[in-house]
Amino acid sequence: MSDDNQNQVQFEGESNALYSRFEPSNKRPALIDFILKLGIVQDETRANYVLIGFVVMAVITVLFLIFGGVGTVGNPNDIKILPAEL
Repeated sequence: MSDDNQNQVQFEGESNALYSRFEPSNKRPALIDFILKLGIVQDETRANYVLIGFVVMAVITVLFLIFGGVGTVGNPNDIKILPAEL
């Protein structure tokens, strides 16, 4: 017996077979199917472009909401308080 075989740990149910490579499925993602069923676009490539455009618009909207409100604050002395009416 060689030293290589003595140092290897073999677990129960484990075989010496090599694991197969990952094979991607041909199934389309659900969002692509949804866009195609809506009839917005006719093929999968354009549906991907629609999703990318949606993500870009969402990022722009979020950035606008986060940074759009930042501005100069007015001088508190300029605030005019109106008298209360009874």
